[in-house]
Amino acid sequence: AVPVTAKLTGTASSSSFSVAISTTSAVQAYIEYGYSKNSIAGKTTVYKISKGSTQSISIANLKPNSLVYYKVKYAVGVSKNYSSLNTCSVCWVAS
Repeated sequence: AVPVTAKLTGTASSSSFSVAISTTSAVQAYIEYGYSKNSIAGKTTVYKISKGSTQSISIANLKPNSLVYYKVKYAVGVSKNYSSLNTCSVCWVAS
């Protein structure tokens, strides 16, 4: 089973949104994001999340009135082999 789940939390603002990542194993995780499915505009810091914990990751300084595509990447334990949690999720950033 996949050791990570993620969901949008709260309401996206004009320039940011947050994703809560919950784990069933100790993982390292970060989020890649961009304005189209095939291009990455940036990525967050890598967070170490302990087993059974939830970490909220915020993405800020986004363009207002834009669709933002994001992908949660994770690696179990101290591995550097990152997997994608999902193909691509979309968040609308309103003005």
